[in-house]
Amino acid sequence: MNFKNINWRKIVSELILGSVVGTLLGIFGFLALMIYGGNYGCFYVIDKVFGGQGYESCGLFGLISGILIGSLVSVVLLHRSSFQKESYEKISVISIISIIVIPLIIASVIGLPWVSISLGLIKFLGYSLIPSLLITLFLNRKIFLRKI
Repeated sequence: MNFKNINWRKIVSELILGSVVGTLLGIFGFLALMIYGGNYGCFYVIDKVFGGQGYESCGLFGLISGILIGSLVSVVLLHRSSFQKESYEKISVISIISIIVIPLIIASVIGLPWVSISLGLIKFLGYSLIPSLLITLFLNRKIFLRKI
């Protein structure tokens, strides 16, 4: 297999962008559906699947669906784009900076300690890395399976 013809910058930037967008949409989905479930109750099926009621099950559903939708949409859109090689590096750097800066701004506005934000952020990034990796490998399967 010839690894020199593979655009590694694009593959790594798909992985980074997918995990960052998945994390941000996962956090947003968690908070939005937790508030909805606390005020109006959650759907019966979601309550039974996640074993809770109201904000507990709706929050978990929002977290999982936000991570999956964010990872899928961002990786697919970046995979179908045709940027120059230098642009993929810029996308990766901007994604990493945004995942560090946005939660710190939110934490300072709400008044949360920064240590808890960073530990929670590492967990969220780990959760969203798995679907991003699987989607990236699936979209680039022709490149990796060529000439085995």
